[in-house]
Amino acid sequence: MAMIQRVRVFKNFKEAEKAEIQDGISLTPNQRLKIVHSLRIRIFGRRTVDIRSHHKKT
Repeated sequence: MAMIQRVRVFKNFKEAEKAEIQDGISLTPNQRLKIVHSLRIRIFGRRTVDIRSHHKKT
C-alpha cells in the first residue's frame, strides 16, 4: 500500500500536534484497517496468520 506523503510546516509544536490529531480523526474505518494491515505486514511479515480469518465460522 502506497501512502501519500506530504510536508506541512507549522508555527509551533502545539499546532502540529492538533493537525496530527485531526488527521487521525478524519480517517475512515477502512483507512484505519489498511494502515493496521500494512503495519502488521511490516512488523510480522506476509506469512503471518490473520486472526480474523482464522476464527471465522464456516
